[in-house]
Amino acid sequence: MVSMLGDKWNWEAPLKDAYAVGGQNAPTCAGCHMEYEGEYSHNMVRKIRWANYPFVPGVAENIKSEWAEARLDSWVVTCTQCHSQRFAVLICRS
Repeated sequence: MVSMLGDKWNWEAPLKDAYAVGGQNAPTCAGCHMEYEGEYSHNMVRKIRWANYPFVPGVAENIKSEWAEARLDSWVVTCTQCHSQRFAVLICRS
């Protein structure tokens, strides 16, 4: 979507205003990864679960902790801004 429509978007608009002011009509990486509880910042580690590379020894063990579950919940909230809750849970758990 970005490659097809991004030249029509106002990239100077703050992320919180990307849709309303910037003309954005599809998410970008920043829109999801920089969002946390409705706010945008450069602190992108608040939702990191470290399960992205389960083939690396020792990395996937922490995804069944309370710490990781809280981050999963944050991702589900972010994803459900565009997707169904069922889809968000499934994709975040995969």
